[in-house]
Amino acid sequence: MFMINYKINSDQLIPSELAPEIYGFIELLIGSNAYGCYPKSPVPYEGSDLLSTWFEQLSENACLLEEHSIVIINDITSYNTWLSFNRIDEDSVEISELLFDKPDGIQSVITQPIPEATLGKISNIPVKIIDFKREVFTKTSRFLNEVLISNPLYRQFPWVIRIQENLSKII
Repeated sequence: MFMINYKINSDQLIPSELAPEIYGFIELLIGSNAYGCYPKSPVPYEGSDLLSTWFEQLSENACLLEEHSIVIINDITSYNTWLSFNRIDEDSVEISELLFDKPDGIQSVITQPIPEATLGKISNIPVKIIDFKREVFTKTSRFLNEVLISNPLYRQFPWVIRIQENLSKII
C-alpha cells in the first residue's frame, strides 16, 4: 500500500498573493509505516514541508521508474534522509528509507544506488508500481488543482510546469 496525505498551509492559497513555493504537511503511508507528518486534528502551527517540491519529486519519480530500476529522492527537510524506490520486478518496487549525508552538488532525485547509505526505519516495503503511480497522479493532480484554482498565475511557475509535464507522462 502507498498513500499520500497532505494539507496546504491555510495562508498559502490567498488568491491575491503568489507564494514562490507551497508549504504544508505531507505524510507518505508505505505499507503499515508512516513517513512525514499529517496531523489528524488542527494544530496551532503550520507545516514546514515544501509541498511543491515533494509533489515535483514524487511525480518525477513515477516517470523515472519507467526507465530506471532505482529512483532515490531526497527528503528536502532533512540533510541526510532519502527514500529509495527499488524495482524488484516488472510490477513492484521496494520502498526504503535511507540515511546518507547529502554531499554538495548531488541532485535531489537520483537513479543510482548510494552504497554508503544505511537503512532507516522503513525497509524494503513492497508496493505495486501501478498503485504508486495512481496515488502520485491522483494526489499530485489534486494538489496542483487546488493551487491553480487559488490563482491561475501559478501556471507560470517553473515547478508547476515541471509537475504538469511529469503528470502528462504518468499512467
